[in-house]
Amino acid sequence: MTAKLPGEDERIKVVVGNLRKKEKENGDVSQRDVPFEIHVTSNCTLPELWRVLEEEHGYSPPDGLIQTRDDRVRRRSDLKSVFHPYTELEIVSDKSAADETHIYINEALQAASNRDQDVVFNIEYDGKGQTSLIIDDALQLVFHRTVRMPDDDRLHSLPASVGTFPLYNTEDYADRLPENILEKGGLFLPMWQREALWIELSRPKSSYTSRRSNRTYAIRVYVGQINAVSGKSMMEERANRQEQDYLVFPGQPWIDGICVTTGVVRQFVAMPLGSGYTVEGQKTGEEKHGGLQIEIIPAYRKKAQKWRAAAEEEEEALQDPRLYLDESKTPAELGLEAGSKVWVYPSPPTYRKPVEVGDLYWVREESGLGVANLEAFYDDYRRSASRFMGSRSQVMGDSHDSARPTWFNWTSRHSGVNPGAAPSLNQQCTAATTASLSLSDAYLGDPDSPRMAPPPSKARKGRARPMGLPRNSSKPESSPRQVLNVKAMGLAAGGKLVQDIIADRNPPNTWNVDAARQINVHILDPVSCESVTHIVPPPIPMSAYEAVLSKLPFFVVEEQIDNRLEGGDFDNVKSVSKMDETKGLVSEPSLDPNQPAICSSCEKRLCDCVVRPCNHQFCNMCIRAAAPAMEGSFSSVVCCPRCNAEISRVAGFAAPMNLPGEESIRAKMPVRVLKVDDGRVKFESIRQTRI
Repeated sequence: MTAKLPGEDERIKVVVGNLRKKEKENGDVSQRDVPFEIHVTSNCTLPELWRVLEEEHGYSPPDGLIQTRDDRVRRRSDLKSVFHPYTELEIVSDKSAADETHIYINEALQAASNRDQDVVFNIEYDGKGQTSLIIDDALQLVFHRTVRMPDDDRLHSLPASVGTFPLYNTEDYADRLPENILEKGGLFLPMWQREALWIELSRPKSSYTSRRSNRTYAIRVYVGQINAVSGKSMMEERANRQEQDYLVFPGQPWIDGICVTTGVVRQFVAMPLGSGYTVEGQKTGEEKHGGLQIEIIPAYRKKAQKWRAAAEEEEEALQDPRLYLDESKTPAELGLEAGSKVWVYPSPPTYRKPVEVGDLYWVREESGLGVANLEAFYDDYRRSASRFMGSRSQVMGDSHDSARPTWFNWTSRHSGVNPGAAPSLNQQCTAATTASLSLSDAYLGDPDSPRMAPPPSKARKGRARPMGLPRNSSKPESSPRQVLNVKAMGLAAGGKLVQDIIADRNPPNTWNVDAARQINVHILDPVSCESVTHIVPPPIPMSAYEAVLSKLPFFVVEEQIDNRLEGGDFDNVKSVSKMDETKGLVSEPSLDPNQPAICSSCEKRLCDCVVRPCNHQFCNMCIRAAAPAMEGSFSSVVCCPRCNAEISRVAGFAAPMNLPGEESIRAKMPVRVLKVDDGRVKFESIRQTRI
């Protein structure tokens, strides 16, 4: 007799002894019949065999079947592990030849496993006026309105949120926005001149019910294409390849400004493009980009696939985890040569399915027919193993001495599952980071923060809006287009805040550079934003002094002196207050918002509003002192403090700000202290930080 594996359609004779016929009508139970024989295909499952015995031949379904050769008990519900189909990849020495069936010899295995990784952006509305940017359902960016802290060269605590900026998808307003904004895509928000913001990084609540809650991201934040961490231009090569120019999440809970020195940032403050105040203008001499550019680089998905060198071994040997290759290494690092093959399995590489007749112990007789000898047993008529063994040779006949050949699913070797194609990128740029991150210029459009005041609602409502892609020729143009002349804003440097930029402790091969995506956040002045959206923007923010009087909390975070970055290249960037000094203050206000003017009434603050129709400018505190009861309209006649003309309305154009040198707050500031513990696993540092 020979031992040979059956084909899928080969028939096997199954001999089952000790079966019991079903109860007869009079209630009698028949005695055990002679061994029952049935011919089935090798891929007949045990549940199907049970069904045939019961429904087609009238036997009571046994509780199990015992294999005569090895006494192994088989039950109807038994499952087996079967390997998924694998994809065979050939190792090549030419990087350009890498595709779905080839892998570059110096490409990490996990990079090939993540070729189809995508980064999905959505705007989410919570139903209570807060909008946020959701990335992959694993990262949430919230743009917070906040108090502009004094620009007096002192270090200040982190101000709380006084609300969030509304976010708008550029594609929703394609008929009104100019072409230069539509080409970049993304989203836009309104900001008052000299208003401040900070960005919160957190997990969306939806991530805690999925596997996305453990995803890691590197985040590069640019202000007018100037990196907020390093101070380098987006296209500028770093002098030091070990210089980190990105945030790491989890780890970095928020960012409030540009990193000017170790543990200190200068607050993000909005100023008009063309004013010369922005970081972009001072670093490049031009102000043509403005806004924020945020690049998201996801970490490689770990264990997305299982890799092993191609071999002729039986697949059951693959259960040994030592046979799988280290996915963080390249074929060259693993000692594999060009031309050799590797097998790629999904993770996990096996799945469960019902046991088949071909998986039972069977032997092939001289006639060529495979025979499986089994004995049925019933729980209400169970006997000891010795009694079974004592009678089995008489019932089933002589047992065979031939060993059962190893059986596995042959079909898994014939059909492959190709990994997804690499995402196509519009352009490739050369900006790099510690992990040699390259910027993808593929512009994409459209848990409660401890710094929220008041805290946001626990419930998340509303819907997520998918972001639009950059405009291209394939998308029909909306008609008619009524393009408006909008005024874009950039970000300047404000007062100093105590804030660490946390160092990256992840290995350099953590980041999937090919999946990097960038989103543009355009900043419009409130008048332009209202003309585009027909939605009234948020009111002018309060001053720092008003924040103190209203008991708005400020925050001190425990400094991480061993786990933070040094400052970026911002030595030549002047703050807003210093720029005011440089430009000089005028005593005769004009309607040019780029020219700072002294409030003629108090001579302590800059003008931030204009009264109509005389167009004289004052600070909002002096106007409120002149009309303490007014809230944007007048119940009685109020006159201009300068010309006594009747005021019809007051229009604000900037956030409150004192004159240079008059910025300090002379009041006790309540401080809430939080201890930050991000809980990240510590890897060997990319570089040694200064203590």
